[in-house]
Amino acid sequence: MRSKILFVMWLCAIALLSSCEKDVQPESQTIQILKEKEKIEIGVDSVTIRGEYVYQGVINDLKLRVSKEEHLHGADDFPAALSGKSYTVNITGLEAGTLYYYCYIADFGSVTDWHSEVYSFTTASELPMVETLEVLMIDSLKARVKCKVSYEGGAEVTERGVCWNEYGDPTTDDDRLTHAEGGMGEYTCQLTGLQPFTKYYVRAYAKNACGTNYGAVMELVTGLEVNLPTVVTMEITGVSVTTASCLCTVVDDGGSEVFERGACWSVDPNPNIADFVYADGGGLGDYVISMAELEANTTYYARAYAKNSKGVNYGETMSFSTLEYIFAPLGALDGRFSVAENRQVWFSQGNLQYNPSLDKWQFAENQFDYIGESNANAAENYAGWLDLFGWGTSGYDHGAMCYQPWGTINAVEYYWAYGNENYNLYDQTGMADWGYNAISNGGDTENQWRTLTLDEWDYIFHYRSTPSGIRFAKAQVEGVNGVILLPDDWSSSMYHLNNVNQVEASFSGNVLSSLIWDRYLQFHGAIFLPAAGRRQEQYIEHTGSIGYYHTSEYISGKYVHGIKFDHDDIYFLSSMRYYAQSVRLVVDVERR
Repeated sequence: MRSKILFVMWLCAIALLSSCEKDVQPESQTIQILKEKEKIEIGVDSVTIRGEYVYQGVINDLKLRVSKEEHLHGADDFPAALSGKSYTVNITGLEAGTLYYYCYIADFGSVTDWHSEVYSFTTASELPMVETLEVLMIDSLKARVKCKVSYEGGAEVTERGVCWNEYGDPTTDDDRLTHAEGGMGEYTCQLTGLQPFTKYYVRAYAKNACGTNYGAVMELVTGLEVNLPTVVTMEITGVSVTTASCLCTVVDDGGSEVFERGACWSVDPNPNIADFVYADGGGLGDYVISMAELEANTTYYARAYAKNSKGVNYGETMSFSTLEYIFAPLGALDGRFSVAENRQVWFSQGNLQYNPSLDKWQFAENQFDYIGESNANAAENYAGWLDLFGWGTSGYDHGAMCYQPWGTINAVEYYWAYGNENYNLYDQTGMADWGYNAISNGGDTENQWRTLTLDEWDYIFHYRSTPSGIRFAKAQVEGVNGVILLPDDWSSSMYHLNNVNQVEASFSGNVLSSLIWDRYLQFHGAIFLPAAGRRQEQYIEHTGSIGYYHTSEYISGKYVHGIKFDHDDIYFLSSMRYYAQSVRLVVDVERR
């Protein structure tokens, strides 16, 4: 009986021991070190690491094993001070500028300890690099110093700022010190409490674990009297129906930084910053202010202004009068384009079209419309529409052998205006120009429209001075490749266009639906030239990918001037007279 009792007691002891061992062993001997919360403070010969971990059980001990060897041979252990789930480890006795490897080791009170992945850090070895960039007087007793930390030196910049004194080579031991937050990049400090009529020496400084480094010494002198800035209204230019430009310059800051400059305008002879105003940053020098949304046929007064710590000052007042608004004629779009200084035109609503069987001229209904391959049917009895024409094929018998719009003969002498190789379309009677025709949806009156010259095309693309600075942009409108021309009074606020004034831009840089085009661009007078290709005899090429447009001027007996644009470029070219190309007519504003 006693032996049975002893046997039962032995079994219970075994079970109890087994149960205790299971309680000590954690469910998982893996903890998660939260690397995103780990902060490493790098020194020259020491490093402090702080962080947090996630683990449900109890950790008896946590330490870091540190070595110069990646496999942690010959490693030293450094204990972590635990506080809840947070820890701090101080690692000492390190060498400067040296790469070290480390891992975390946790003691769960079990037979096997847990260890993390191997990480690394490098101790500091150099001073940071800091620059004193600029010293600006705010007023007679205040200054602003702009600085930059361009290199941390292998350790965190814990402090940066500006120090100054009255005798030269200031350091952080001087009592005149202004701190900024640590880190890399530019920073600005303001110096206050300066004494009047005093020279100071100023420089930037930055600190890391290796010590303090300084930027170049700069000087500033207080006590100079601060006056209002001197600003000049130079000229009013580019006056149109609703826009004008004011050229201004700040010639003297008055001894204090000009932090705002601009122009103001009003119908009152003494405009000020309470009226219409547009600012253009600050500083000295020339600047241009665009005045937009003006009333037509109205006299305005404008002048430059500039502000510093003393106050605001104005330039001379100048007056100008906006142009009288004249409605565009039937068939023209209501956007004005300068083709020379003080000369503007309206463009037709679309490319020119002709029907041989009806002997009828018209403008395309939409600007992005073009005929395309059907131009190959050019013939006297063709009942459809054409929109590619050989040079001078106006339909009037002005002296050329091929004067009819359906002309297809490949002989350059057949296309001489007025039968003479040395005449332009606008010479003699003017009948060689397609615009001499009565256009059915363009007023139906002879000699109202005309073709642009080479210089006028060139001025539109390259030389117009507009308040927005935007002259053209390539685009796709309703899936059609082409070029947008923006009117003189175009404002970038009307619609944002990409790659403006860039001849090398692609058509796909601006993709517009017909709704967007009508509502935001054509509504404000924008012009679209579709890439309609060209015809040689009955052969059509480059439809939809290249645009060829005639000018009214010849080069030689064989060639005439034209304009060409494709996916990569916009340029003027010499074109054979018999090449049938697109025609876009204009009407002069002054003729109305």
